[in-house]
Amino acid sequence: MKPDKLTIVRNKILDLLESGEVPACEKLPVTRDLAAATGISLLIVQSAVESLSNEGVLYKVPRHGVYVHPDWRDRVLQRNVFFFDPLYELPYREELIGRMRSEFPNLRVVTGFRRGIFELRTTGYLQSHHAEYADLTEIFRAVFPDDADFTGTPFEACRMNGRQIGLPLIFSPRVMFYNPKLLAAANVPEPVPGWSWEQFRTSLAAFRPLLPPEKRYYWKAEPFLWMNYIRRAGGTLIDPSAADPVRIDTEETRRGLSAIRTLLRENDIPFVPQLPNYWERFIGGELPFLMQPREFLPLLDRAGCRDWKTAPLPAFPGGIDTTVQATDIFCVRRECADMHTAAGLVRLLLGKSFQNYLAGIRYGIPIRISAMRRSLNPLEPADRLFLTEIPKMTTTYNLYDSTLYHLAVTGINRILAGENDIAGGTSELAAMTRTFLKLRPPAGRIPQQGPVRSELFFS
Repeated sequence: MKPDKLTIVRNKILDLLESGEVPACEKLPVTRDLAAATGISLLIVQSAVESLSNEGVLYKVPRHGVYVHPDWRDRVLQRNVFFFDPLYELPYREELIGRMRSEFPNLRVVTGFRRGIFELRTTGYLQSHHAEYADLTEIFRAVFPDDADFTGTPFEACRMNGRQIGLPLIFSPRVMFYNPKLLAAANVPEPVPGWSWEQFRTSLAAFRPLLPPEKRYYWKAEPFLWMNYIRRAGGTLIDPSAADPVRIDTEETRRGLSAIRTLLRENDIPFVPQLPNYWERFIGGELPFLMQPREFLPLLDRAGCRDWKTAPLPAFPGGIDTTVQATDIFCVRRECADMHTAAGLVRLLLGKSFQNYLAGIRYGIPIRISAMRRSLNPLEPADRLFLTEIPKMTTTYNLYDSTLYHLAVTGINRILAGENDIAGGTSELAAMTRTFLKLRPPAGRIPQQGPVRSELFFS
């Protein structure tokens, strides 16, 4: 199938914007030039310009022409599909775009817009912006009336107040990848199940005379990294089930923060938004440890990298053996006027064909149990570990408001960066959070997470 002529012209205009060829506030080429460039009638070109003007992407100046709106990136267009910006490229991106173009030729996968009417998002973002998304419960039931082939617990990451605000494509626990050759060269023993945080610190210390700070351990100022260690230390930020839901200033949370900050300082690891090319460094044999989900495997496979093994995340004495679930989630904004296409995308993304494709490239763990069984090989040590870790996953950050999310994340990052002492910083952040919750209680509830039994997948 091919897109209609109106879509072709709209896409041509949007290409000019997303490529930067026509920047914000600049004048768009005249309609006659667009008609000549596309070979499409002037009337249809004028209709495309009119529709994009009505949607706030363009604006008209009488007797001067049509200009690009300064805030065009923030517009939500009914045909736009947005993919979250991954830590590394999505290996299924081109395959999925090809399938969507075949079935839904009038949809556009955007690169310059910040949002779409249809989106792929991560857990933390979706939970903290849940009010912006439509309930997909009835669509999922209509498309898949028999849901026996889906594993249920990962869906809890996208469920709020009985509303299914997203549908997971894949999920994964996070584990520690390590390079056994680098460890052997530094006389560092390989980690084993039950290894401790102190053993992790000792292992990294052995690399201080051998590797520069940026090659000892990957760090990024993101919740998925520090939340795993805070949770494993027994702490958390918010616990809606507690009498006082704010847990930022508890002993357990402070213990986790102190452990992370000490680790960073001991190894002179800079607290920056992101160290560049970290996965390339691991694949190239320059980084000894790297916390990642199973989504990392396609990069290792494609690079032909064989110098890696996996271990559980290091344990804290008296802590919790848990791991924060990584998830790629399909969601639909409330403004969507075409739930028929939304249902078609659900059928595509969660259908057997695409789920089996994900299984074949070993990207994460497919949400379909049949595809999961095709992908995970319990005879392989890494997959055996992922199966062991699945029941330990937690699915939620408990930050069900975008303002609360940014308040908590900014505060924790400042504490870890050393801008505040841990006791004072957590007390201040906890007080602000309590005030926020008192003035604006967070919508939603803590998802009731049941156990995930790996024997269900390989019985």
